Amino acid sequence: EFWGIGTMASASHILKPTRTVSRPTPVATGPDSGSDSPAKVVRIASRSPPGSPPGKPDGSRGGYGSPVGARSPTSLSTRPAPSTLAPVGGAPGLKMVREFLHPSKTWQVREPTGGHLQTFDARWSPDDELIAAGYVDGGLRLFDVNSGKLLHSLYVDDSEDAEMLQRQIKYRPKMTVISLSTVTGLRWLPGKKGRDRRLAMCDSKGNVRSYAVPVVGKDMMNVQWQEGGEATDFGALQCLDWTVDGSNVIVAGSARKLLVLDASDGRPVTRIGHDDPSVKMSHSNRIFGLRCASHTPAIAITAAMDNSVMMWDLRAGEAVRAFSGPGLVMSSGDPVDISQNGDALVTVTHTIGGEVALWDAGGSGVMASMNLSMCPGGATCVQFSKDYVSTEMVIGTEGDPSCVFVRRTDKLDTTAPSGRSWDLSLAGHTSVLAPIWCADFAHLSRRAVAGSANGTLTIYSV
Repeated sequence: EFWGIGTMASASHILKPTRTVSRPTPVATGPDSGSDSPAKVVRIASRSPPGSPPGKPDGSRGGYGSPVGARSPTSLSTRPAPSTLAPVGGAPGLKMVREFLHPSKTWQVREPTGGHLQTFDARWSPDDELIAAGYVDGGLRLFDVNSGKLLHSLYVDDSEDAEMLQRQIKYRPKMTVISLSTVTGLRWLPGKKGRDRRLAMCDSKGNVRSYAVPVVGKDMMNVQWQEGGEATDFGALQCLDWTVDGSNVIVAGSARKLLVLDASDGRPVTRIGHDDPSVKMSHSNRIFGLRCASHTPAIAITAAMDNSVMMWDLRAGEAVRAFSGPGLVMSSGDPVDISQNGDALVTVTHTIGGEVALWDAGGSGVMASMNLSMCPGGATCVQFSKDYVSTEMVIGTEGDPSCVFVRRTDKLDTTAPSGRSWDLSLAGHTSVLAPIWCADFAHLSRRAVAGSANGTLTIYSV
């Protein structure tokens, strides 16, 4: 159970971006029009906007699994009926269907300060039945997608302190933010479902853990192995992923190198990148974004504070391609992804106005781009949909926080170096209450989850 001190300044090295920067945006732009059918939204964990009354145990602000407008068994109060948010920028509006509260919102007395509820990562399980979310308070929480219930909390106690409840103490700090081991990265083992599910996690103190997640009865999560920690040279870890064949877990962070671990026991296999004289290209600043390719276990991509994206050949142990430009500004978050068939990379720019760009994975440069003029804040994260051709992207922004859906259309183009080009169009957009730090598409449907700085997880469908 965690009580904070109300300031995040001392932990800036583990936080997501708190401001945008003004930098030139790439000259190339693409179409930014178009619309499709309205999207739906389900919230899994929520926090009230500033000035709202605290959560009540009587259900007046809902609870786990409470549909909007549901009546609590112990209260006559109800929430307003569902409403459709106004469309923005010509895109379809989003319909709010359900709202699920952060555990502390059901407490009768006090709650942690808002900064401690920030969601740093949220990922769908391969069977789309669970969502795992990591928070700045060090908590790793499992949610049931269908029922909306919080199934399990790891490393934190989400129950109310009985002594504080009896004494009616509203707030008492117990530790500083700097002492937290923030969950910075989560990834599920590809293709494993049901009792075979496995989840990898990394944190800001250099720990990497692998869990079996059967979710059968009381058997929720079991640690299979743990590696790293402050006594190692891993540094503060920011991101990780499994190779598609499940043989390795790749982690990266402040050490500016890729650490390849054996997925069976966590044993370090090799280190690639910074300080390796045999590597011709490497990042010059910390790495905060990492994705392993879905079409081959040999390829991984990384994004770093040096405003570059690199493609790595894990077999050869070197970077084989770099993607950068004067308008590509990345300061944190999850700003890069690779398509399911490996034909394209997508990046977002953390500048005022922002931009989403599609890069040819073969090295032909930017094939399409679109200015996010409907989102004056910078873009922090982007993820492709998991259909074979990755036709859609979900983007999170801050400043004037928004969740954006963008669709790409592939077409033949004899003038392009690769023989094809893409068009980008806006498929959906809505403003939200807090900056979005992470987003992920479901595996079996056209749904995406977005995690916000106020601890809210929101599911959108298009």
